[in-house]
Amino acid sequence: MNEYGPRIIAIPNTIYEKYKNYTVVVAVLPTITKGEIIEKLRNSMSVTVCDYIECYPLLFGGIFVFLDDKVLTRYEFEGYVRIDQQKYDEFNINDFVREKCYTFEKETLCFTKSKCNNCIPIDNVGLRFII
Repeated sequence: MNEYGPRIIAIPNTIYEKYKNYTVVVAVLPTITKGEIIEKLRNSMSVTVCDYIECYPLLFGGIFVFLDDKVLTRYEFEGYVRIDQQKYDEFNINDFVREKCYTFEKETLCFTKSKCNNCIPIDNVGLRFII
């Protein structure tokens, strides 16, 4: 709480996938308003409370690709993502992001522009707050 009232902060949920030295983080809806990272941001009002891989997708939304711990690129994809157990083509940075499925170390992420069963909307906005 500040002198003007409560700090209301909402951030997207995130899906993390790894492939070799790459980390792909997809910001998805619905947003969340409670949790450890929200408390850190709310109390400090500074992004220095978390690292790039943790904070950037929350702040800016979209799809982030990190190489080791450095930001490689950010994509905006107007559509949906679905977690799939079936194996498809392995993740390839040169072929990413298209309307298709990519297999990572643990799971497969399928990107589509059309709503489907078990699809999650991608959040290209990121942090929302009212002070």
